[in-house]
Amino acid sequence: VAMLSSYGIAQIAVLLVIELGYMMVIGFKWPYADSTENKFHIFLSLFRIAVTGCSIGYVHSLKATDYTRQILGYIQLALHLAVFIVMFALATWNTILVI
Repeated sequence: VAMLSSYGIAQIAVLLVIELGYMMVIGFKWPYADSTENKFHIFLSLFRIAVTGCSIGYVHSLKATDYTRQILGYIQLALHLAVFIVMFALATWNTILVI
């Protein structure tokens, strides 16, 4: 990705291909013994793909307006917050089960 530092669209495309590849490997191979954990990692991959896709608005060559960049930033923030809440809830739930 660093080789393409002057090509923002190419960087985002490479990141999206890597994320899609990772999600397909998990979807086809199911590397974790528990099926729920595999589904959870696919769920997280979908969020990462969405966040990476929202980064397209920050590419200067596309000349997106400030309003568009702001909306994409809020979408990214909301996606990160949703994942944080889910991860926090899971950690709390596991702690309660252990106690």
